[in-house]
Parts: sequence; structure tokens; C-alpha cells
Amino acid sequence: MSARLHPIFHPAIQLLAFAAFCGAAPAFAGDCDKTPFATARQTIIAERKQVEPTFADCTAIAGSPDVLAAMFAYEQPSSSEDVKTFDVELLIVDARSGSIEARLSRSKVWESDAYKIDSAAISEAAFPLRAGATIFGVVETWSGSSSVSFYNISKLSLYERRGEAIVRLMGEFVSDMYQGDGCDRQITRELRVEPARGKGYAALRVHEKEISVARDSQSCAPVDLESDRDVIRYKGGIYPVPKRMKPFADN
Repeated sequence: MSARLHPIFHPAIQLLAFAAFCGAAPAFAGDCDKTPFATARQTIIAERKQVEPTFADCTAIAGSPDVLAAMFAYEQPSSSEDVKTFDVELLIVDARSGSIEARLSRSKVWESDAYKIDSAAISEAAFPLRAGATIFGVVETWSGSSSVSFYNISKLSLYERRGEAIVRLMGEFVSDMYQGDGCDRQITRELRVEPARGKGYAALRVHEKEISVARDSQSCAPVDLESDRDVIRYKGGIYPVPKRMKPFADN
């Protein structure tokens, strides 16, 4: 089974997103202002004593339409104009009452400075990694402020519900990257769920494609590579991401 993630935007569009972020109002997606999510949102707002999150997404989990998930990201009051720090709340929400069934609260998860977070959302891809498990992804898009040298990425984290807790299975997996200062390259990575063995967690095969992109009429060596040799296996309670697939990797 293939799990295709949100594609990264062209750098020109990313720059527009960067400009919009500087004066961003709360960004709601899905049904965060509707029942039953509105009840969970009000619970978190009351606890945190903050009016609204900066980023929010509320939706049914892909592959599990009866299970509802919500993500709220709050800018910390200590943030400055140049450096913004965010706390993130992940929730499993009861479909009838809006009560919070499971939760993960993470403090100072994102630090957005010259390299800024543009968006965050619950992944539209399904991750059937273990029979009977509730597993979902969160996708973030980040971009730099330079109009000449680009480094724009989408990255994925995976989470699993365990009782009233939510635990992280995988973090900092770069699913899309656009990088360069004229002779650019774009890398896309698609996670494909391998057949599970017994009651354990399935492995994730990475299908990777890299192409070259020439800007400003530059003469660049053509690149068109494709591979599915990398496999990420569950080990020690997580899916450890290879170093070259993490942000700012030298690959």
C-alpha cells in the first residue's frame, strides 16, 4: 500500500506563503470550528488560556473514517517577532461528544525564524502499519527566506494511539525537498507499507525520485533518478529515519 504525502510547492509559491506567515491569522483546516471538534478546541483553549491556535487541522484519520483526530499548534507568548516557538497538541476526539479520548502535548516543538514553518496538517495518507492500531501522520511545510538559494521541505511525523496516550512512531522524515541556487534539485519520497508479518509493525519502503530544475536560463547537468532500495523498519519503539532523509542532511 502506498502512502503519498502532500507535495511541496514550487519555490515562488513558497515565498508567497512565507510572506503571508509574517502576518498570519489562525489557520483552520478541516472542521475545527464544527461539532464535535469545536468542543475539544474549547477544552484546549480553556486549559491554555490562549484564544486560538496559529495552526489547526481536524479530520477523520485516513483509513479509519470513524476515528477523529485534531492538531492545534500554539505560538508561545515568549516568541519574538524574529523567532516564533510553538507548542503542539494532538488529540483523538470522541465522534459524538467531542471529549478528548487520547492526547499528546508537546512543548516548544517548532522554532520558526529565518527558516519558517508555513503550514501543518494531519496527513491525508493512510498508514496501516499494525493490525487494529490507530496510526496517523502530521505533515509540516517549511521554507527559507532567501529569494535566491532555496531550501523548502515537507516533513512527516507518524503517531499511534495507545489507550489515552498518543506516542510518536517516526519524526523528521523529509517527504519532499526543493533545494538549490540556480541549478536546483527536487526530491520526492513516497512511503509504501510492506506486508506485515504476524502481529508486529509493517516495514516502510521508500520510493524516491530526484530531478534537476534549471532556473534563470542556467545550463545545468540533467538529473533523473529513481530508487526504492531503502526500507525503514520498526525498531526500539520507533521507525528510525535514515540520516540522509532528515532535514538539512548532506546528501
